[in-house]
Amino acid sequence: DCIKVLSLLRDAGNIESNEPFHLQMLYSLLNYFLGAAATCYHKNNGQQKCSSRINQIAHDFRKLLPDNFKTEKSPSAYAAMLNISGSYLNEAVSAVTGLPVSYWIIHEVMLEAKRLLYYTQLTVKEIAHQLGYDDHTYFSRLFKNAEDITPLAFRDSYRK
Repeated sequence: DCIKVLSLLRDAGNIESNEPFHLQMLYSLLNYFLGAAATCYHKNNGQQKCSSRINQIAHDFRKLLPDNFKTEKSPSAYAAMLNISGSYLNEAVSAVTGLPVSYWIIHEVMLEAKRLLYYTQLTVKEIAHQLGYDDHTYFSRLFKNAEDITPLAFRDSYRK
């Protein structure tokens, strides 16, 4: 299938570019090829790396995260929501994503922090409280460790 599409792409590449719908045809063939290649890759590699149960756990965790990251910061809280152990949750998420649960929690917090710093006039203290941190200095240290820049320096650098 992929070889036929590559042949069609080669032939289409030889057509004069001023022909009607030339680019649309190339984009369609390229999209089809990329979809077919992704399907082949998934069939050959996707299922070998992780069992479907592990994939489901990682998927369920990623669905829980956006709704709970402001109130729940510990991996064990997410494991409890999924009725599994913390170590099994971490094992599943690490197997699927290559990164531990704690990374994804901090990543979600930092993403929202950066959004709030960029788009609002809230103080760092107010942002910290919105994100579930009572101690804004702890939040600032966490931000600095995660992003290699202080929250205020981040705001200043992107709001010139």
